[in-house]
Amino acid sequence: MGDKVRFGPFARDEPVRTLAAELQRLERQAREAHAAPGFYSRSILADRSGVTKETVSAWLDGNRVPNNFDTLIKTVHALAELAAASEPAAPYWHGLWAAARREPRTARQKQGALKHRTQVAIASLVTAAAAAVVGGFFTPLGGDLLGLLGSGRASAAVPGRLDFDFSDSSAILEDQSLANQKIIGAPSSSWPSGVKTGSKAIKVVITNEYPRTVTITDIELVNLKKFAAVSGTLFSSTAQGVGSNDLLGMNLGELRPLLRHTNIEGDLENPFFGDSNIVISPGRSEALDIRVYAGAPASYTWQFKVYFDEGHGVRWVIPQSPPNLLRITGYVKSYQRVYREEGALWVQKSGSNFCTMTGTTCG
Repeated sequence: MGDKVRFGPFARDEPVRTLAAELQRLERQAREAHAAPGFYSRSILADRSGVTKETVSAWLDGNRVPNNFDTLIKTVHALAELAAASEPAAPYWHGLWAAARREPRTARQKQGALKHRTQVAIASLVTAAAAAVVGGFFTPLGGDLLGLLGSGRASAAVPGRLDFDFSDSSAILEDQSLANQKIIGAPSSSWPSGVKTGSKAIKVVITNEYPRTVTITDIELVNLKKFAAVSGTLFSSTAQGVGSNDLLGMNLGELRPLLRHTNIEGDLENPFFGDSNIVISPGRSEALDIRVYAGAPASYTWQFKVYFDEGHGVRWVIPQSPPNLLRITGYVKSYQRVYREEGALWVQKSGSNFCTMTGTTCG
């Protein structure tokens, strides 16, 4: 005779594994979004979520179920921000958590309820499989499947997405300075490469692919990282004409950088979303010119977190942008080399104190 087939008590364990698998999925995305060493670890997740590393690890490894849902959802939000992804809504996580928290039944109850609990486990897996990523959002697509399983019809969000197109529009700025730790390209009429210095303009085009009007209710800065300023070679060009009247601006040197109104001179004023929203009709686009100021002698990278409402409640997404676009460095007093644009040539200047040479306020 062949080996006997043994059925273990999987009914109670399955929701625990499902919850852990969903957390592990977000963690994989976080690791992929921060491939460079030091940008993601469970210690970083613990700091972001306010939950100890040991506890977070026990949840992710499926060895423990959170006692408190509020603590779990804080960890989910922290993971999603690190992963630069949108997670399913809180009711989805609450369902997984509640299933995993069920107390074990007696042997007789287990035997009588095995078929029902197996159906619940299958329904949970179908729910997870039916949540498809559409334009960076998890949109429930399996309402009919859940109805066929007798689990009730889920309330689905309106199908659609927001499309984001990012580009560097720094040509509108007066100052086109770039800095690099090494000289990239000959100092000639060709524009050198490097990190934008001092200020940078970013154009964000948001296209509404929903069948109804979408309201952008807030745009936050997330995953803001601060590094040492670039102090190698500076290519300074300040002859690009007048600046534009930008819609938005932000100073990364603030304790909590916010998108602000700008006046005709480009000065930052009150927070934009304190008194404004952005409304986009179906099939239409809205273009935002965001002027970014380094604000301190430091380098920065960041992401935008966009909150929106398409009639089904406020949701959010962290859109992907081209590599190195959301990156800027502040001026420093002393550079190894300084080049100034004179006509069609780059001319190296003696001395390295850029602030003295140009009258620029530096750190």
